[in-house]
Amino acid sequence: ARPLPLRRLCVVAAVAVIACIALGGTLAQDRASLAHLAPSHLKGVMSKFGVLQMSIDAYKKVFGGADPFTFECPLPGLGVLANSSAGEPPFCCAAYDALGWPYQFPECLETEKCASCWKASDDANLADHPVASLAGVAWASSLSVYDKAKKKGGFFTSKFKTKLSSLLGGGGVGDSEIKGKRLTASIGSGMSDFDTNLCPRISDWDEVMLNDDSDNIHARVLKSATAKLAVVVFRGTQMTSMKNWQVDADLIRTKLELGDGFGATEVHEGFLNSLKRVLPRVKKWLNGYFGGLYSGIPDDWTVLFTGHSLGGALATLAATLAELEQWDQRPNAVVVFGAPRIADGTLSAWWEARGLCKRLLRINTYNDVIHQMPLKTSWKWWEVAADFMKCAADISACMKKGPTALMGGSASMSFSDRWAHLCGNESETIVQSAVKGVNTHLEDFSAIGGAMAHFIDNCLYGYSFGVLRSGIAAADAFCGISRAVCERAGSPGSEQ
Repeated sequence: ARPLPLRRLCVVAAVAVIACIALGGTLAQDRASLAHLAPSHLKGVMSKFGVLQMSIDAYKKVFGGADPFTFECPLPGLGVLANSSAGEPPFCCAAYDALGWPYQFPECLETEKCASCWKASDDANLADHPVASLAGVAWASSLSVYDKAKKKGGFFTSKFKTKLSSLLGGGGVGDSEIKGKRLTASIGSGMSDFDTNLCPRISDWDEVMLNDDSDNIHARVLKSATAKLAVVVFRGTQMTSMKNWQVDADLIRTKLELGDGFGATEVHEGFLNSLKRVLPRVKKWLNGYFGGLYSGIPDDWTVLFTGHSLGGALATLAATLAELEQWDQRPNAVVVFGAPRIADGTLSAWWEARGLCKRLLRINTYNDVIHQMPLKTSWKWWEVAADFMKCAADISACMKKGPTALMGGSASMSFSDRWAHLCGNESETIVQSAVKGVNTHLEDFSAIGGAMAHFIDNCLYGYSFGVLRSGIAAADAFCGISRAVCERAGSPGSEQ
């Protein structure tokens, strides 16, 4: 595993700021030092608002510069404690917890009390879900789309891209090169990461990018002829993309006519408007288009829509519009990870009435704050930006009181009842997160952990940890996913 000081050295700080933006909360005074860390991979966002760069001195003081995902006893950076039990694991486990570190070490499993960190659905119920066999390739695709795509080069490729872009309606459209035709991407192990093959059984992937540059909405189409599988995957929010932040923060609800006696549902305006700019390209790619260049996806193939976070919201809305518009090729399955709520209860009732719920699988970690979003009914991205500046200036105060724009001036959490997940419990599967966080009952509360539980790119916590330890791997009919994805690089938590 190679160290990534610029990307992961400040992982604690990054999730602290994300959590600050997402919900706020309360932390004890002795935990405040953990929240003063500089999110190095958020520098692009902070620079847009002229926010002063923050240092990682507090992190070094607390943990002595050591990897916080590696259990050390006595704790590093705290010196010699005047306690005879300081070198014993139970004492050290309690000390990590007292410092507000939400990650649950394998060494502390016998003494830890975080039941919500390990909460998960029954694997037997997952195995009975009609689209469970596609959850493995959905996870692999949703993680891979965060990696930067490499465009194919050469004169003929350039000509192809120009024609393809014209036929699909412009924007960021192009053929993408996948190394060895395999779904290789970067995955983390604590504070380092490495490249790994996320889908070992398939080695003939082709990929096309279908992007909208105006909102930085990134979609890719993955195809495998041997598996007879087409995957439309939407990328989640990029930390450094203010355009993505604007989409997320546009919580105005807009009407979407459903017909069939349901009238209109009210959906997230930011998601819908951005999706409408990229969706015509997805439709043309699936259905085919004139000019003889492409005939579309064959009828005997399986079509999957997927994504993580914002990408999951877009995938769900895309499936809704494909059904409303009666596309020739509609998704056989929609599998999403940590997707926020997108509409009111009317849309859920419409999905149920049309028998679509059997195609939907929502995979969440119990302590993920984002899949509970939106927390309130309306706020503007510029209000969030102003709050972000305040958080960056004094993160500990933000963590204690919560950002004003998101919390409506209240220090308590507010889960809005104007938004609803589609298909209720029927569509949801919970996987373990290995971190404390934020749930509807506020059990084992950690604002920092609430953001960490949302991450999909780390073997030690969040969605990759949970997926690889759930029945999803056993049900996988396409990729052959397993913990070997992490074990090959010697992940310290691979056996947890």
